[in-house]
Amino acid sequence: LSDDERAALRLGLLETVGNLGDPRALPVLRGVFGTTAEPSELRAAARGLARVCQERDRRALMAATAAPQRAAAAAALGLCASPEAASWMVAQLETTSDPAHAAALAAGLAEGASSWARPGARSRIDAPLRARAARAIIRRWSELPAQRPALGIAALSMGGAEVLAAARDALRVAPAEARPGLTAIERSLERSLSRDLRR
Repeated sequence: LSDDERAALRLGLLETVGNLGDPRALPVLRGVFGTTAEPSELRAAARGLARVCQERDRRALMAATAAPQRAAAAAALGLCASPEAASWMVAQLETTSDPAHAAALAAGLAEGASSWARPGARSRIDAPLRARAARAIIRRWSELPAQRPALGIAALSMGGAEVLAAARDALRVAPAEARPGLTAIERSLERSLSRDLRR
């Protein structure tokens, strides 16, 4: 195999093993997350660790501070469907001064929101935390114009009444330049919720 083929095979194996959610894969995933600097491999390892979500791994993902590890961990943590992980992500999103980190956290929260609807999971991620996550994503959308595409995708992916309420609240005080984007988010969420109600 060429170097590129070996790298593709390694990444494919990591993604496959991580997607299984099998705790037997944790030693490999931990080893890769702790040693590689390759962003795609870090993402695959972080997602695998978050999918199993043992406390040790959740804490390691939350503690990652090196730039490539931190981005991979933030985007993956939502897969834990854990109140502790979700609360940490929201607190980070509310306070981080790093726009790229904010976008990664929002993406992780949005992905996690789909798992919150799994049987038994939604009750663990309570309504106030879901509303706080929605407000944080919309507020950061307003504050970080360069990150608006990523944060807008996160808001629409998260969806739900909480994000719609946050967008409507933000529209009341938004400067003129932000109104068209917030209006587009609001309308898209309204259509999505309307479709859900008809099902």
